[in-house]
Amino acid sequence: MDKVQTNLPDKFRSAIDWINLDHLHNGVIVGLSGGPDSICLCDLMLRISSEINFPVHAAHLNHGLRGHESDADEVFAVSFCKDMGIELTVEQLRLSDEVGQSELSLEMLARKSRYDFFGRLSAELGMNILALGHNADDRVENLLMRLFRGAGGRGLGSLRPIRNHGHLTVIRPLLTAFRSEILEYLTNRKIEYRTDRTNLETDTDRGRLRNFVIPRLTDLCLESGLPDPTEALARSAELIADDEAMLQEIMDIHSMFIETGESEEIRFNRPGLKDVPEPILGRLVLSAIEHSHDTVRPERVHVEAIIDMIRGTSGGPVDIPGKLTARVSGDWVTIGCPSEKEQPEPVEIRISDFPLDIEYGPFSLKFSIKNILNDRTFTDKVLSQNGTVITLHPQLDSLVIRPAGVGDRIDPLGMCGHSKKLSDILIDVKVPAADRNSHPVIVNATDGEILSLPSLGIISERWKITRKTDLIIMIELSHSQLA
Repeated sequence: MDKVQTNLPDKFRSAIDWINLDHLHNGVIVGLSGGPDSICLCDLMLRISSEINFPVHAAHLNHGLRGHESDADEVFAVSFCKDMGIELTVEQLRLSDEVGQSELSLEMLARKSRYDFFGRLSAELGMNILALGHNADDRVENLLMRLFRGAGGRGLGSLRPIRNHGHLTVIRPLLTAFRSEILEYLTNRKIEYRTDRTNLETDTDRGRLRNFVIPRLTDLCLESGLPDPTEALARSAELIADDEAMLQEIMDIHSMFIETGESEEIRFNRPGLKDVPEPILGRLVLSAIEHSHDTVRPERVHVEAIIDMIRGTSGGPVDIPGKLTARVSGDWVTIGCPSEKEQPEPVEIRISDFPLDIEYGPFSLKFSIKNILNDRTFTDKVLSQNGTVITLHPQLDSLVIRPAGVGDRIDPLGMCGHSKKLSDILIDVKVPAADRNSHPVIVNATDGEILSLPSLGIISERWKITRKTDLIIMIELSHSQLA
């Protein structure tokens, strides 16, 4: 069966429920490598954004892994976005310098670097939707690779049209389209793209699958009178992903019995979870560990040991990869993490004393007041790259600078009044556990309301700059390194 179709735009539109996608009006970040998938994704995203009316912002990370070719990819991405009228953020990284210093494989380190980049950019832009260009061929490769490694449904169905990654909503509108359809679409529209020669190599598991196993498997099936297996495999991956989405909904019901502490500590409530079916409980344990420790990959034996501790059939303790230990403590199973550094003491400052310079742990904060009555270049989304700006309300008399506390929440600008735990924000942007107490939180001294997390450029929706704002507090922040 010929997989080249002519209805790619229709597939793209129907892949996602765009109208009901939360916070779509804030915009979508598109991961742009310069290859055919991401170029096609950008083009189609522009077309649908003109129909629904939302901003598109491209993001290109130059890993520096392929020397001049990586730099050429960056130049191409800049030129493409300029021609298409797309705003673009580029970040450069020399990942090869980090390979020897990390326990992660090069592929996993590159993936982590991309999501770290996307997470920072999301917080900076106030956009929490990330679009990636995975297609049906990627889905087949992922299915076979995980199957050969003995993965369960969670791994086999991991590529979904929509899924959450920390505070990001990751969408993949091209998942039902094969690479041949994407290439035909670009050819018909005369759109150029970059070709990554490493995709043709066979020195990685994915490369061997893509360039040797799957072509041979396809040829053998066709020679035997069987249909092209890739379409059936893609459908199977889609069905497994649907099942996993349903299981995720069940997991969400039980997630209230899991707590995440300020220092990457995870606590499982034993009475609340002891009767949960093992397949669901195993997924809950694995998901909680991976969310708080994104580089930790516990094996099945560790998950089963933690389940036994929750059930009460084992008292532990259990050592887990990543230098973590699970212990029973009363009604809780606690997974401990490295100890935190000593946190700075809270500091109270008065608005009447501004301008003012404050040293807080490894950070230097400079507070000043600016009158913007005649300077309307400031808008409700103005954020300093190194700090924040907030409206100076008349009732604001003094501020407290302190570390994040247990249960602290903020309504971040751009999230339409939806509050979020500071601990989750710090985890999502990959702030190491030992450094989280060093990040200053700006609080209204009168009522304890959290106004800003300046180290991440985050301010509260209620304290944003509006057309009626006259006076603002500028918080400029710098640091040499986290001690």
